[in-house]
Amino acid sequence: MKEERIGNSGYILIFTYFKRNRYQDALITTTNNHSGIRRILACLNTLGFRKYAIELVNFFEIEIFGEKGAYKKFKEKDKTFNTEAYDNAPLMKLSMSKVFEIFVIYGDHENNPKKIKLLEDNCLCKYPDDFQDSVFIIWFMQTPHGDGKL
Repeated sequence: MKEERIGNSGYILIFTYFKRNRYQDALITTTNNHSGIRRILACLNTLGFRKYAIELVNFFEIEIFGEKGAYKKFKEKDKTFNTEAYDNAPLMKLSMSKVFEIFVIYGDHENNPKKIKLLEDNCLCKYPDDFQDSVFIIWFMQTPHGDGKL
């Protein structure tokens, strides 16, 4: 195994006999993985790991659009959209399938009532009551060995 930088978001472990294209193929050519990611995002939100769901959505935004915050600029055809970062994004082709529109539902809602309602409908839960931090996260934040950051 070797560690290889993929895109702008981070590192993944790659077995030497896998090609770099496998990462892209798993998310671009097969749409069944999109539903799996959607289920993971819904589970993270409803099981008290919303912070991780938001981070996962941010990860996909960077991998698809090249940088954090670029989706909104892309959607609005903003002139400040970084086309160079977009062209180099490993999952750029997913922007054409509009799959990120589904992923972003589970991300940061910025206290927007429409986005909160959409999140509630997709997770079948009521915000904020059902989106409390899990016991694990609360315990981690209170223990002396944890730095209190996620």
